[in-house]
Amino acid sequence: MIRALRRELRRAAPLALVVAALFIGMAFLQPWWAGNWNALTMALRFSVLYVGPVMAAAGTWAAGRETRRGTGEVLATTPRPGWQPFVASWLALTLSSVLGMAIAVAVAAFLIIPIAVPTSGLWVLALLACGPLFGTMVAFGMALGRLVRWPLMVVVTPLLTFALITFVSFPTWGRAVAMSLGPNRYFESSIFSGFSSALQVVLFSAIAGALLIGAAARRRWLALLPAALAVVLSVQTSAIPYDQHALLDPPSVVPVCTVSGPRVCVPAYQEPALAEIAALTQPMLRKLDGIPGAPEELRTGSGSPADGDLNVYRHATTVTGRLADPEYERELMASYLLLTRKVACTGQIFHEGYLTAMSWLTEERTDNAPDREWMAAFYAANQTCDAETMGELVTDIR
Repeated sequence: MIRALRRELRRAAPLALVVAALFIGMAFLQPWWAGNWNALTMALRFSVLYVGPVMAAAGTWAAGRETRRGTGEVLATTPRPGWQPFVASWLALTLSSVLGMAIAVAVAAFLIIPIAVPTSGLWVLALLACGPLFGTMVAFGMALGRLVRWPLMVVVTPLLTFALITFVSFPTWGRAVAMSLGPNRYFESSIFSGFSSALQVVLFSAIAGALLIGAAARRRWLALLPAALAVVLSVQTSAIPYDQHALLDPPSVVPVCTVSGPRVCVPAYQEPALAEIAALTQPMLRKLDGIPGAPEELRTGSGSPADGDLNVYRHATTVTGRLADPEYERELMASYLLLTRKVACTGQIFHEGYLTAMSWLTEERTDNAPDREWMAAFYAANQTCDAETMGELVTDIR
């Protein structure tokens, strides 16, 4: 068994490079993980939707090796159990997939460590839970390769895997699969709880076990045992409240504020971009200083109940933590400073008033621009949704 595993590990080595390249590519397409281990972990978990089918295709290719070489009947005459080479191949491909993800994490670490934000460490458990998940992908591909003797099955497998993952995500009992690919708000530093990661390990281990037994064992009915466990776990997992699966990591959502100038605060997971955000926002806060009704600071929230009515926003960044579009961010911060109500007033007149105030705050308008008295009246009218007063303000400034 050990010798067979070593041989299979050599054969599976290229898969590690392919998986690493795919994970790295997917991670750079989701750059909001800058400095955030939680967000990186969830980005990689979500990427399994696209990388997993490649693992399954590798499993199909390995399982069909005997058919391609015509050695199936010869191997059947050897005293070695028929399941040993099958399991050795599955284990080698799974370990190679895990190695590929480890390489991707190591590459990302060079960018995260210099600007890392605090976390609780739950991301480590979420990463470890990827092992059984990868094993399930490989086992599914190998089961197809063993049970369906068709040369083109290796081409169909990735498409079938992607379609199957998508399909089982819709029924209530299958939401555990969709949830395991990442919380809905993973870009806001959500992370799987330790309880959820443990459930996922057992669930995907059961699915992988059922697939392996069904494909390689002589007594295939034994696969019913882990299959039944997988169904029960899936149903139970889907019934558990969402907040027991994923949570906003407490250390990552603590407010972090500037120490000089007008106060600008963001959740800790956005701290790498705080200096740039402050440089864009503080000049506008200074301009608003002393105007009745105008905010004296700017805070954005994380979605935590403690945030109250704070705007929840994730600043778009590059993988180095820099703002991806500073001009857009400046306009957005200006809108937060102008629209202090959680629910904005509706109507064309309020929109025109907002655009006029925006042009003054961002210094885009110099001719017939509003003054500080106009801005004080704007805040008062906007606070009470006074359409008549807002109409007068807009008419006076035209």
